[in-house]
Amino acid sequence: MAGPWLLQQSLDGMETYFGLAERTGGHTLILNQMEALDAAADTGSRTAVVPRLAIPDVSFRLDLFEDGLTFVSSRLLEAMALPAGCADVGEVDAAACPPEVRGMNYRTLSLTMRVDALDRDESEGSIVEWVDGDGVARSEWMLTAPQPNRPTPRARWRRDLRPPADLFLVAGTSWRAATDALAARVMAIGATGLDFVDPVASAATGDLVSRPR
Repeated sequence: MAGPWLLQQSLDGMETYFGLAERTGGHTLILNQMEALDAAADTGSRTAVVPRLAIPDVSFRLDLFEDGLTFVSSRLLEAMALPAGCADVGEVDAAACPPEVRGMNYRTLSLTMRVDALDRDESEGSIVEWVDGDGVARSEWMLTAPQPNRPTPRARWRRDLRPPADLFLVAGTSWRAATDALAARVMAIGATGLDFVDPVASAATGDLVSRPR
């Protein structure tokens, strides 16, 4: 069985969202974006403040889009079928959107389950040290970040990896990983605005390798 896959916002989804924001004269379609992001940074919870969407286009149908926060449609959430304790799902105020957009029943999605999923001996990374906001020294193994005009850092999944849920955060990275079972369910509904990317094959080939639709 293939996977895990990285769940990412698709390029066409990104262009759809930010293109619409630009045409409406701004850089975001979240009326209280800074308030929501500041609250998330202060509290550690991305559901602390309810974001207020103002999407004017009645044809807007992305099942996933990101603008500081991750928004998902109710049908995508249903297809994901996430267990309790895997993610925080927050309310969204879509009162400023037309009925067609409100009908998508958007929610915010913030994963809470982090898994030590990479083989550190076979992946390119190092120990990173920093001091947190409370003045406490911290350290963590981190996968090397991609650099322009350089090969994509090598990444390998642990051979004994048994994901505890179908969607999880990968320790040492900013990745969201999904099992092939979840990817299959999501693709079966024709979900838009997202891709499932193979990080191992992408690093090996230098090209973005996605799960076929």
